[in-house]
Amino acid sequence: IRFTGIGITKKSSSEIYAVQIFCSFNFVNNIELVNGGNQIRSRILGRVRNERLMDLDPINDSASFQTLAQGWAETAARRGKISIHNGDENDSYRRECFGAGGEVGASGIKSDIESTAESLISEYITDSRIRYTGVGISIRNDGAVFFVQLFCSLEFKAQERTPGYDVHRVVSFIVNKENKRREAVSGHSFETASLKMSSVTTEHAQEWANILADSNTINEDPELSRGCVGAGAYSFQIVAIGSNGPEIWHDIFLKKRKLGLLENFKFKFVGSGISLMSNGEFVLVQNFCTWRPPN
Repeated sequence: IRFTGIGITKKSSSEIYAVQIFCSFNFVNNIELVNGGNQIRSRILGRVRNERLMDLDPINDSASFQTLAQGWAETAARRGKISIHNGDENDSYRRECFGAGGEVGASGIKSDIESTAESLISEYITDSRIRYTGVGISIRNDGAVFFVQLFCSLEFKAQERTPGYDVHRVVSFIVNKENKRREAVSGHSFETASLKMSSVTTEHAQEWANILADSNTINEDPELSRGCVGAGAYSFQIVAIGSNGPEIWHDIFLKKRKLGLLENFKFKFVGSGISLMSNGEFVLVQNFCTWRPPN
């Protein structure tokens, strides 16, 4: 406790009322975030480098984890508390750290926050698997300091998750999973029940996936029937998101169930497009058609 305020009022000549409030931070009318955390961050990172054992690989600063940790610390400062191991911030961290690691956080005053941080990060400094870190510091105008530090054995690199190997693997996983489900539900052979890939609707699906990723939105394509033409041809579209194949597949399953299409196998042709959104998740667009789209 470092600050206090006292209110006194007199009701009568014999009655006096007093109220005293205690707080570890200063009293302010409106909470605001102020600058000044760079020096604290630098000292914490310096301690990490200096205390890392000589026979271990160094722990390097990661711009990606730095941005994530800073956003987490600022959110905590606005809320007045740090939520470690749960919440949207933790989900974002877990989508970027694909290896061993962890997160620590604390709040306090400037004179104490560095010693508090030192006690929290010691286990990661001695962990030989840890190679990357990011520190977030947010200071409020009442003197409160919020600290978040992330550790990971692997560095997040966006290019590893952009269209390429991961895309092919995710799309193949989704289509194979759906075909196995169709075969099990329908009782028909694989050839009878399976989806057929369409290069025409794949092109349109990819175009829409790119648009969604660029605009960071999730919407249905108003021209989803492109490529699905002919008398009696019907189409529908699924837009799903996730950080990997199983997550996307689960989202697709729930949306098909909501539409009542889990047991409708009239839609035998599909085109799939996938792109990476700014939050690190994939957006998958699938255009389904009852008839084979013309080449």
